[in-house]
This record gives sequence, C-alpha cells and structure tokens, in this order.
Amino acid sequence: ISTNTGFDGGTGLSYGSPTGMGLLAGANNDFGGFIWNVNTTGLASDEICMFIDYTVTGDAAAFPITLEFRIENGDCGFFPCPWIDFNTSITGPGTYTFGGVVSAGNVGANGSFDPAGANTAIVAAIGNFSGTPLGADINIDFSNLCVSNCVAGCTDANACNYDPNATLDDGSCFAVGDICDDGDAGTENDVYTDCMTCQGTVVGVAGCTDANATNYDAAATIDDGTCLYLCNDAPADLLDVSNGGGFDGGSGLSYGSPSNMGLLAGANDDFGGFAWNVNTAGLTNDDFCISIDYTVTGDAAAFPITLEFRIENGGCGGFPCPWIDFNTTITGPGTYTLGGVVSSGTSSSAGTFDPAGPNTAIIAAIANFSGTPLGADINIDFSNLCVSTDCGIEPPADCAPNIIQFPANPTGN
Repeated sequence: ISTNTGFDGGTGLSYGSPTGMGLLAGANNDFGGFIWNVNTTGLASDEICMFIDYTVTGDAAAFPITLEFRIENGDCGFFPCPWIDFNTSITGPGTYTFGGVVSAGNVGANGSFDPAGANTAIVAAIGNFSGTPLGADINIDFSNLCVSNCVAGCTDANACNYDPNATLDDGSCFAVGDICDDGDAGTENDVYTDCMTCQGTVVGVAGCTDANATNYDAAATIDDGTCLYLCNDAPADLLDVSNGGGFDGGSGLSYGSPSNMGLLAGANDDFGGFAWNVNTAGLTNDDFCISIDYTVTGDAAAFPITLEFRIENGGCGGFPCPWIDFNTTITGPGTYTLGGVVSSGTSSSAGTFDPAGPNTAIIAAIANFSGTPLGADINIDFSNLCVSTDCGIEPPADCAPNIIQFPANPTGN
C-alpha cells in the first residue's frame, strides 16, 4: 500500500492532520478523503480483506453522515468507477471499524472491482449527499488501514466447521445446539443435533386425531383431548326421536327411499329434507348432543351445496324459527358427519333453541340458496341420526351405522 493523495469533492472541506478529513457546517453534496494505491495482482476478490478505523467527532447537528470505504479500479474516466464498497451511515460520534472480505462488499453501479484491472486503489472518505446542509462541523481521523491476503472461514477451533487455514472469521462458525434451518416447513426449533445434522421438531397442530370422532381434524398432529363421540355407552342415554315427515321447500325436488332427499338440476332457492320430533324436556343445551351422517352423490356441477342440520322450536309461524344449527357448505361428494353438543352450534336470527319450548324437532335438509341454479342432480342419504345425553369421549356404541327408517312419507310429500 502506498499513499497517493487526498481529494476534495467540493467546497466546505477542512483538512487537519495527514490522517484526518472533515466537512464544515453548511457542506452539502460534498465529500473528501484519501486514496491509497494497492497491489492486488494474482488475487481474487474473495482472497483480499480490507479494514479501516474511523474516529468521528462533531456535534449532534453534524449527523447523520456517510462514511465511504471502498476498493476500486480508479481513474476510469467516469464516476463511479468499478468498485466494491463497505459504505455506511452513522448517527453519532465514535470509533467505527468496517470492511471485510472484498467479495462480501457492495458492487458499484458501474461494475465490480477487478483485482487484475488497472489503477487498483483504496478510498476512505466522508460524504454528505443527503440534500440537507450539515448543521455543524464534523471531523474524521483514519487509522489502522489494513489490506491483506486472507482466507475467510471459521476460526473457532471448538466449532463444528473450524477451518485451520482461515485467517479471517466470516461468522460462519456453528456448534451442536446452535439454531439452524433444516429446510422442512413442517418443523420448528431447528438445531444442530450433531456437527452433521440440522433437525427440528414436527410442528404441532392441536386437535382431534381420532378418525372415528365427529370432530376429527385430519391436519392435527397432537391430540388435545377434544375428540367428540356422540351417543355412546348405554341405550338409556338416547332421547325419544319420532318421525315428523318430509318437506319440500320449492320445486325441483326428487324423492328416493324414505332416508333419501335430492335436488334436481336447475333447482334454485330450494330446499328439502326431513323432520323428526324429539323430546328434550328437562334438559339444557349443554346436556345433549345431536349428530347425523350425510352421504352425498352428484356430479361436480351440483356443487357447492349446503347441508342443513339443526334442532328447532318448529311451527313458530314464521321463518326462521328459533334454532341451533350445524349447517355447512360442501364442495364435493362424500360422507359428512354434522353435529355436536347443542350449545356449540349457531343460533338463528330468530333466537336460540329452547329445550323446554314447544314443537322441539330435528331438521336435516339439503338446500341451494346461492342464486345459481344447480348444474346437475344431487342426492343425499341420511343415516345414523343420534340424539343423546351422553356426550362423552369414548367411541360410539349405540348409534351403529344404520340407514334411518321410518314410515313412508306423508301423502303429498
């Protein structure tokens, strides 16, 4: 390294000792510093390290200010010349060390520094191009300029990736127990379990993991004890359920077996299903559960479709009646189980179901109120209707799979 010269990019500069450079209050779009010639023949940018210390003094009104530090192919005939820099902005006085492996710096707008190119030089400067004149004088003392042939790597002999040839620690050292990334989005808290293995724990999704439960969550990986099985253990727990008839909310309905309800292609603002009377005397909505299976068939053009399942105080003289529902929209064929503890459902706009109220009934239906006529026929088979006061956590026994059977539909349905 050999000293070349100091430089002044504009007005407002004041010089101190041969190692110092300053800007006066009022300086704007202005910079100045020093240049040192350097010989980088035969090296690559990842083999050269450069560092410098800046000791900065000045009142608060002089900040923020930019410190410039770069290696360049100077005298290129334009600005900026090809360079790599470690420029930074500071907000107060102090001593700052910056630099590093040349290849880790910022490439200039006119290309990267070429160690084999012409006019290789180090530049250290102070600059203010903020558009706001400095509010006070500021001074820099440069010291400890160092340019060396370096090998970047881990210099910690206790680290897993210690490199005995490294002369510059590049921050890459790691040890067993350090945080890492195993590249698996399904894990968390990834750490090195040994020097060769980065491993995390499977991301836990809490929920019901039992496929036999009515609230089974296929995405759950941790069973949180919330699985719900309806109608289990003793037949004495089952409530009295009797058929109340089928119903047709509009046109476009087709009936199959007593357990079946369907909508024809073209049906819109239309619904149909079955009602069952149920005795809930003496209970609260926290005391009992309702559930049912819907087996849905139909072409893709029949979907989406709404499955309705509720308990209500029917015959109220209007619509909707007070109810609690477990309605859902489905997008394809399959078997769906709806229900739960009654109190966990959704109340209607007319109020909530009252177990002590009149005309207590279960409703299961299929509906299309989307405003778009169905593109294909759709059919539902209802099965495994179950109403019980035993909402426990054991698999169901009483409500074994069984198509719902009841007397033929009343005349006119």
